Amino acid sequence: MMSNEPYYTRREFIKTSARGLAVGGVSPFLNQSSLVSLLKKKDVVTYRTLGRTGLKVTMVSFGVMRADNPGLISKAIRMGINHFDTANAYQKGNNEKMLGEVVKKEGGRDRLIIATKVAPPRDKKTAQFTADATKDNFIRKFEEGLKRLQMDYVDILYVHNIMSPQMVFHEPTLKALTQLKKEGKVRFAGISVHQKEEEIIRETLKRDFYDVILTAYNFKKKNREAVRKSIASAFQKGIGIVAMKTQVGGYDVSSLGISPFQACLKWVLNDSHVACAIPGITNFNQLDENFAVMKQCALSQKDMKQLSYYSNFLNGHYCQGCQECVESCLQHLDIPEYMRSYMYHVGYKDNDLALGLLREIAHYSPANVCGSCESCVARCPNGIDIKRRMDKLRLLQA
Repeated sequence: MMSNEPYYTRREFIKTSARGLAVGGVSPFLNQSSLVSLLKKKDVVTYRTLGRTGLKVTMVSFGVMRADNPGLISKAIRMGINHFDTANAYQKGNNEKMLGEVVKKEGGRDRLIIATKVAPPRDKKTAQFTADATKDNFIRKFEEGLKRLQMDYVDILYVHNIMSPQMVFHEPTLKALTQLKKEGKVRFAGISVHQKEEEIIRETLKRDFYDVILTAYNFKKKNREAVRKSIASAFQKGIGIVAMKTQVGGYDVSSLGISPFQACLKWVLNDSHVACAIPGITNFNQLDENFAVMKQCALSQKDMKQLSYYSNFLNGHYCQGCQECVESCLQHLDIPEYMRSYMYHVGYKDNDLALGLLREIAHYSPANVCGSCESCVARCPNGIDIKRRMDKLRLLQA
């Protein structure tokens, strides 16, 4: 039985699809590069301008987070993708190292757009930075990453995972970013946001500081209309918008006879206020599938049906990060973070990433407290079976 939840109204579809297709074009990176000879004639590389930065980014860019195959990055560069997103924390710094080695080998650094992130120390319970989040600490972490990348500069540096509006204009972090830009080590500054997106984006607009916002955005988010409006406001201010979490967890739905991930990308990219998406890519099939979206970005009726089926599947699977479950938990555990770990385990099939997040949670959450209650009373308004997932995570840690 199909879900009654609106995954994308016809009005939304008509309003965004016409705008989204009007900004494509052939990438100037390819016009200037000998790599264009490697493309098949049927291949299409399109780009959009990343706000006031003026950077021309490929509409489908590359989230490097879980990629560990240098050949995958090399192929993406040779296909014409010019924007790659990593972070200090990904694979304990090895992700930056791998990306840097490939870029050095392939050459053409000046034609690529490299983004990385630094996460200042924070108290996740209060969603505030701690006293250790100093200017010098931020700069040190960034320069360690720059050394791993083997680069003199990055095009975009994000403050990683802003969790509340109060974190947006943290003065030591702003001073660090300002200094790095003056020194020519960072061209543009931004933030990344995974939750409370609309609140945090609105806060960002109160001061003319950030150039780019990397935000979670997909067809299944209950707050997608609020996020869309805040994105439009940021766009009007000249801020470049990059979308992540577009595939809604990447769960295996092959048993349903569908592959909805192109449709997921199209949904996001049909919002013309979004410059590009950075889907996480881990194999060559995903690279080819995502790349093909640049050839035909319009949402077809088949795409709409696949989104509908995927939406139905995700009911009871996809954590919205709304925090409502936390109040119903007797221990007030950070259940959304546990659910993110579960998504890494089941959706991404990446146990190392899942266990890494669980270890991070253990720093601020009492160990083994889940399961100490006679019965679990935590409830998810979106139908997730919290107890069953927590049980599976305990088994994963065993």
